[in-house]
Amino acid sequence: MWGFTQDGIDYAVIGTINTTKVYSLADPAHPVVIYDIPASNSIWREARYHKKHIYVTNDRGTDGIIIIDLTDLGNIRHKQFHPKLTLGNDVDKVV
Repeated sequence: MWGFTQDGIDYAVIGTINTTKVYSLADPAHPVVIYDIPASNSIWREARYHKKHIYVTNDRGTDGIIIIDLTDLGNIRHKQFHPKLTLGNDVDKVV
């Protein structure tokens, strides 16, 4: 779970076993899911907010790093980033 404030409104990011949900807390008594991303099953999911983007990782599956773009809250998008790792002379794509 992670929280942040953007444009004067509080938000919560909650990772479940198979999804990441972003909630608007504009009315804290009535949270509203504004974005929901299905993801690989995992008991551990971590999210952080930085400069109108949320970065999500987990310990299983092929999601890589999910990047949620919040620059336009009326048109939220996400993409997956699969970095290449170099270990000695071996280069592996993280899937």
